Amino acid sequence: MISLRNTLCAAALIGAGMFIGSNVTMPTIAWGQITTTPQPQHMQSGGQMSVPILRDISATLKEIDGRLSRMETVAKKLGNQR
Repeated sequence: MISLRNTLCAAALIGAGMFIGSNVTMPTIAWGQITTTPQPQHMQSGGQMSVPILRDISATLKEIDGRLSRMETVAKKLGNQR
């Protein structure tokens, strides 16, 4: 025979489960992060592939130009000292 205590515990657990189940809301909105993937190299045109390379070359040439101008300045100072 089922005791009164077991019956009350079962009823309390069932009631608690029903109460929690009725008050918990399911999410209706999904949150996500939008990320962009870089375009694959093999899908780029020739101009798109050469732009980063040309920028690198331009930066290197600017460095060389700065160094040459400093060398010219030093050479002129040494030439004027004679």
